Amino acid sequence: MAKLHVNKIRVLVAAGLLGAIASASVHAADFKAGWQAYQRGDFAGALAEWQPLAEAGDARAQFNLGVMYDEGRGVALDRKAAMAWWTRAGWNGDAMAQHNLALAHIAGDGIEQDYDAARRWLEQAADSGLSRSQYTLGKMYMYGLGVDKDINRAAPLIIAAGEAGFAKAQYNLGKMFRDGKGVPKNLETAAQWFLAAAKQGHVRAQNHIGMRYARGEGIAPDPVQAMMWLTLSAKGGNPAAVENRAALARRLTAAQIADAERLASAWKPMPAK
Repeated sequence: MAKLHVNKIRVLVAAGLLGAIASASVHAADFKAGWQAYQRGDFAGALAEWQPLAEAGDARAQFNLGVMYDEGRGVALDRKAAMAWWTRAGWNGDAMAQHNLALAHIAGDGIEQDYDAARRWLEQAADSGLSRSQYTLGKMYMYGLGVDKDINRAAPLIIAAGEAGFAKAQYNLGKMFRDGKGVPKNLETAAQWFLAAAKQGHVRAQNHIGMRYARGEGIAPDPVQAMMWLTLSAKGGNPAAVENRAALARRLTAAQIADAERLASAWKPMPAK
């Protein structure tokens, strides 16, 4: 059975990112104070600010307490406690908690393995617009992981995640359009999705777009761009890119290679949406 290579959401939410809570403004101030304490590495201080908010039903604080227990920051590492806080946050509509609960159910990490529960949590988070949940749910349908395999349900979810800027979804869309899997085969569209993911630093997408620039496959040939992307992918640890870069280098001039190296040195990943 296929495995989903996705990560829990571990970044705590800064005050205001999910919008103001409906309770008194002092709650927002307390949440921000907890965030500032966490940023300083004062996990006990963060816990002191967030615990009362979480007990009072603040989903953001509940999510953050789940992260602290999951990572053992300021508290003893306790996955069951993390799941309990994320469950409370999930029932309160926190999409990030719903996503993490789904992954825990898929892996059986701190909670029983239950693909049906994972699907239900992912559906809620995906309906809220969380792109990584759209992607993960799409992959479940693509591989038939705990659900009936259904590429027609998978494709729209992965497309939504890609359009929202999620690099893993963009990379997979490149493969889907390349192969005509769940979508019409279109090499030009495939190249654009690979390029979108590559610009965010997706190492395998960088190798794929590098080879497309080298071959002129779905995109105008450009040996310097090809070498730049293959260089970045190789530096990112992709063994296929190391081989592809070496093969391409044998066909390029020293000046072309130097230009590509300069571009690679100056390159910075584009922030996700």
